[in-house]
Amino acid sequence: MENTIIKEDILSVISELGKDFYKFEGKNIFVTGASGMLASYLVYVLIYANKNLFKKPCELYLLMRKESDKFGEEKFIHYIYGDISESKSKIKEKINYIVHAASKAAPKMYLDNMVDTLNTNIKGLYNVLELVSKETKSILYFSSGEVYGQVDTDQKINENYIGRVDHLGKRSCYAEGKRAGETICMNYFWEKKFPIKIARIFHTFGPGLNLNDGRVFSDFIKMGLEGQNIEIRGNKNFERPFLYIKDATVMFFLLLLSSKNGEVYNISNNKEIHMVGEVAELVVEIINKYKKLDIRVVENKINNAYMKDAMKSINPDITKFVKEFKYVPKTSLREALERTILSCIF
Repeated sequence: MENTIIKEDILSVISELGKDFYKFEGKNIFVTGASGMLASYLVYVLIYANKNLFKKPCELYLLMRKESDKFGEEKFIHYIYGDISESKSKIKEKINYIVHAASKAAPKMYLDNMVDTLNTNIKGLYNVLELVSKETKSILYFSSGEVYGQVDTDQKINENYIGRVDHLGKRSCYAEGKRAGETICMNYFWEKKFPIKIARIFHTFGPGLNLNDGRVFSDFIKMGLEGQNIEIRGNKNFERPFLYIKDATVMFFLLLLSSKNGEVYNISNNKEIHMVGEVAELVVEIINKYKKLDIRVVENKINNAYMKDAMKSINPDITKFVKEFKYVPKTSLREALERTILSCIF
């Protein structure tokens, strides 16, 4: 957490949450996929609070696959290394808050690990739910906007939209894995009254981004940082919503702290829907400014299965979240890209 950008984001997140954030004080919190970009921001915020705000620290039980992934050696951090889909966690303490964030989310990653992706979202979820007790106050399942599948162009996607997913397509390992995970969550809520919330997450990025995961913002930033021209390998007019990780983190915490059990929410920034070409131009502008380079945007249209199936436009509706939580994402695409790039440079 020595990164200045991340520190600023942490303070902003805590400020947005206000006094409700102190509900985590002294509690036991279990996070799967803790070293992933999205979950790691949750962990950063809680570690900061333990060191600077809480009188009694919350105990963090962090499940990750790589033993090289570390957040420090503080006594309140308990590392659990392994695959959540292969075995049940052996945590003896009663867990108060659970976040199941483990999953490969980038097409490049899950298309190379289809069975693993299914297992994490389904078998892994069953194993996570084994930790639920009467002391469990809240469970947050990280789902995805991919559950909607193919959507009509210009269709605003709200949580009631059923979607159309090709269950026999190669990308089904992720989309159907998340859909199955949501089904499990809802059935455990209805029958067992588990305090589960579902976050359907759309395109989100920020510091800690895996520059090798093959997603458009990752590729563009990686090329720019390496001094290469930004190459658009598809349709530059495709539109996507872009959410900065700080705003996403506030939204995750608001869900986790709420009593909105058995509910699903789109997590996105529908005020920042931009064409791929716009993203590329912004990355070039920011990289050239801070690295004193003269790179530019070039097009190289190639064909692959992912781009063939990709929708021209994705327009998530976050009205439900905004209405119930009174929070609107605040970070523009330009600021989000700038903060992400600066976190890589400095």
